Amino acid sequence: MKKKIIILLYIFMSFLFIDNVNAYTCSDLSNELNNYKSAVNDITKNNCASLTDEQLSDKKTVTKCNESYLKKTESITHAYSINERMGKVCSEQGSELKKIVDENKNECNTVFNGLLEQATKLFMQVFYILGPILLILFGSLDYTKAITSNDANLLKKASNSFFKRMAALLLLFLSPAFVNIIINLSNSDYQLRGDVLVCNTKHIREKKAVTIKQIEATSDVSGGGGGGMSSSSGSASTTKGSKNKGYLNWKQYGAAWSSININCGTVQRCGCLLTSTSIQIANSGTLKNKSHTPTEIINAIKRSGGLTGGGAFYWRGWDSVAPKFELYNSQAQISGNLQSKANQLAKYIKQGYYPVVEVKNGCNGQHWVAVISVKGSKITMADPASTETVLSSKKYPCFESHNHQVGLFRVKK
Repeated sequence: MKKKIIILLYIFMSFLFIDNVNAYTCSDLSNELNNYKSAVNDITKNNCASLTDEQLSDKKTVTKCNESYLKKTESITHAYSINERMGKVCSEQGSELKKIVDENKNECNTVFNGLLEQATKLFMQVFYILGPILLILFGSLDYTKAITSNDANLLKKASNSFFKRMAALLLLFLSPAFVNIIINLSNSDYQLRGDVLVCNTKHIREKKAVTIKQIEATSDVSGGGGGGMSSSSGSASTTKGSKNKGYLNWKQYGAAWSSININCGTVQRCGCLLTSTSIQIANSGTLKNKSHTPTEIINAIKRSGGLTGGGAFYWRGWDSVAPKFELYNSQAQISGNLQSKANQLAKYIKQGYYPVVEVKNGCNGQHWVAVISVKGSKITMADPASTETVLSSKKYPCFESHNHQVGLFRVKK
């Protein structure tokens, strides 16, 4: 029986060794951090965050900036994965990585985080402590009972029970190693080992030569603007093809499309941007089939490769259901107080754009809404995660105090 225990211990140590054969070094982590710094320097050097119209029309400049943004995102993801894979043993590089992840918290999120991670760690810690204690306790009780009764059969039975319990405990101890080995053998991409950092890669779209029709201002500006607007003094400007406003009630939760898998989870969990984009597609009147819902739009985006493996949105992929709807700029910004932000959004709308706005910058998480109209400082929105219709700091506390990213769509001429 002792020989069996030795064999089990040998197997256990072998698995631990196999699990770390492909371990990375602190040098690998440093290389990824250097790649990140290089990408950030390129972005700053080429002024990628605020390209002029002339620069946006230059394919080489746009391509160079997109490559830098992709390199930046990949470097963060790779560095985080290596750090997780190594067990966070590189203190200097780990501290630098933590700072970088914090700087990009509005673009990157870990998959295994929050209460789930804490609960799992606590469970494993308790198990590793209580397991051996319970093994010794029950074994001692069995042996004590057998010895006091002076029964050879009972002693043999106690021994068998003890070794069976030990084998079961070893198997449970080995289970994390088994899981890691299976992942290692079935997947060569170290991004899928350990915890995973999912980042939304920025993408700049090359600006083609277009003519933007300026719409005369009215007291109220409705979302969209381009693609056939009619206005009259004191009345709202409305988009052509948007008479049926049912799409304004599209939500990412409690709907037929809520359970669609979009790689980061379901639409209900992380589909606010896709739902907001669907709302603006319908608002623009460009749907080929007016009965289509986010179900058809999101599935079309998935089929055309519009999502990354982590669920980030490439801002494309709806052509099969709305060929005349296009992205103009996914990196526009609004800043200042509420009135200033309202004025900027009103300007975008008057120019014919259909905006979606990220409203949680500065707070935890990320969330997108579709802006439908602006009147004075009142911004009317379609929020895929709530029934609120007015965009303000009452619903989103950081909206007035921080800058926010805006995606601008339009109807093709």
